[in-house]
Amino acid sequence: MIQYHPAKIKNGQFISNKKKFLDRVSNMPDGDYIHMVVKVTNKTTREFQNYYFVFIGEWAKDYGWTKSDLHDYIKAHLFTELFDEEKSTTDMTQEEWTIVFLNLENFLIGLFDTKKHINF
Repeated sequence: MIQYHPAKIKNGQFISNKKKFLDRVSNMPDGDYIHMVVKVTNKTTREFQNYYFVFIGEWAKDYGWTKSDLHDYIKAHLFTELFDEEKSTTDMTQEEWTIVFLNLENFLIGLFDTKKHINF
């Protein structure tokens, strides 16, 4: 599972809750990791929701699902993996939406295995 840790950059300084960060990484297996810093956008929850439902609507249409069924599947699988619970899109923070969009397309590619649909 991918681990996320919220932080801020202020005046060129990386500000984070060190104890929470160390608690998260203390249970991870030894090995090489990539540390990414991703800017959280300032979209509103409504803007994120609108984009999300348009985005999954296109995927659902292309693969014969209803938008509602695909949304329920994403909540049960992706949201649970990312947040350890099914979350309502109305309750998600900007940070959580950013995490969803960092993972959503790869999740859908894996779900629908689009490799077999690509012509080379």
